[in-house]
Amino acid sequence: MKAARLDIRLTEKERDFFYKAFEVSGFSSFSEFVLQALRKESDKVISKHEQILSSEHDKKIFFDALMNPPAPNEALKKAFLLHKEFENNAK
Repeated sequence: MKAARLDIRLTEKERDFFYKAFEVSGFSSFSEFVLQALRKESDKVISKHEQILSSEHDKKIFFDALMNPPAPNEALKKAFLLHKEFENNAK
């Protein structure tokens, strides 16, 4: 695999801040530290994005079921009758 290069511009304050974190991190190189931090943050962003897509998909399924409910199947009809029977016996 061919390596790619990433160039960024930092203020002195940002550079000092990041290097301080690197120095206490235990990584052997600043590049390794930056790559790990970038990977970790990217994982968070992608996970959050996928959760949003999942929740949007789930909302669509839920509201479609509310607006266009399927006809009751045999199991639901049986459960309804059992519930009615239970209610009547509880009185």
